[in-house]
Amino acid sequence: VWNYGKATLHNSFNNHEYPGKRISKLCLVNELDNNLLLVASSNGDVRAWKDYTIKCKQKFVTAFCSIHGGRGVSAVVDWQQQSDYMYASVGMSSTMVWNLNKEQLLSSVPLASACSISALAASQVHGGQFAAGFMDGSVRLYDIRTPKGFKRTTNIKNKVMNTLANNFNRRIRTPDSNNQRQNHRNMAEKLAPEKRHSFFHGSQKVFEWDQTLDEVNMYINLPTGVPTKLFYCKIQSKHVEVGIKGNPPYMNHDLYSPVKTDSSFWTIEDDILHITLQKRDKGQTWSSPIEGQGQLDPYAADVEQKRLMLQRFQEENPGFDFSQAQFSGNCPDPRTFMGGIRSD
Repeated sequence: VWNYGKATLHNSFNNHEYPGKRISKLCLVNELDNNLLLVASSNGDVRAWKDYTIKCKQKFVTAFCSIHGGRGVSAVVDWQQQSDYMYASVGMSSTMVWNLNKEQLLSSVPLASACSISALAASQVHGGQFAAGFMDGSVRLYDIRTPKGFKRTTNIKNKVMNTLANNFNRRIRTPDSNNQRQNHRNMAEKLAPEKRHSFFHGSQKVFEWDQTLDEVNMYINLPTGVPTKLFYCKIQSKHVEVGIKGNPPYMNHDLYSPVKTDSSFWTIEDDILHITLQKRDKGQTWSSPIEGQGQLDPYAADVEQKRLMLQRFQEENPGFDFSQAQFSGNCPDPRTFMGGIRSD
C-alpha cells in the first residue's frame, strides 16, 4: 500500500497463503467512510481487510467464494458502490450478483455468449449496469431491470471493437489481426447453440429450449391479455412448475436432471417467459429439460454432446481455436472426459 504523492510505502501483507492464486482485482468499499480493501483472487475468492494502510496492523474482516459451480483460474470481479453490488464471473457461465453488505447472492445473469468472459466492469454512474468483455473480442452490456430478472441490453462488439482495432492498428501493425478476429467469430458461431429445440404437445408448441455447459434455457410464449404479475414459476431441484395464479399449472413436470436452485431463475421479456436452469452437473448433456418427454433424437443428441465437448475444450484452453475441431468416432462425455471438468 503506497502513498502515491510521496512515493512512500505504508504497508505490505499477504492476502492468502496460496502462491498459485493471483490477485485479480483491488477495490475500495465505502471509500469515503470507514473504507475496506476488497481483494479478489483469480479463483473467485474474495477477502476484505480494514486498517490496511497501517503497517502490520491490517485486520482481516471476511472472506467468501464469489463463484458457484465454476471456480477456476480466470475469475473476474468488480464492485459497484452505488448499489452495494459485487459482480463475479468465470468461463461461459453466468455472472453472479452479490449484495456485499449482506454477503448474500442475489441472482445470476446469463452471459449468453459462446466464449469465455475475460473482463468485467461495473458502471459507477448507473447502479445495476455492467459490461462484460469476452475472448472473441465482443463487449456486452447488461442491466438489472427488476428484483427477479436481468436483461442483456445490447452487444456492441462491432462498433466498439472496430474502433479499438483501428486505433490500435495505427500504433502497432498486426497483419494477421483481421484473420484472428474472424477466427474468433467463426469459433463463437460454431460453439453457440445453432437453434432452439422445440417441444410440442400434439400440435401445440409448449416451449423452446437450448443449453450450454452450465445452463439449460427454456422459452415459453405467454398468452396475450394477461398481466405479467399473474404469471409464476417455481423451480425446485428436480421439478419446475409454470402457470397463471388461480388456474391449473400450464407446466408441472420433473426435470431431466437436478439443478442448482440458488442460481436458477426466471424472467419475462417481450411476452416470453425465460427460465434459466443452472445444471448441478456441469457439462452434462441434457436430452430434454423435462424427464421422459420431448427427448432429442440420437442424431440431435450427438450434435449437442459434440458442441458441449468443444465448449469445454474452449473454456479450458482459451488460447486455442476449436471452431474447426472434429471428432472421429464417438464423442466423449463432456462432463466426465479426462477425469471431469476442471475445478479449483
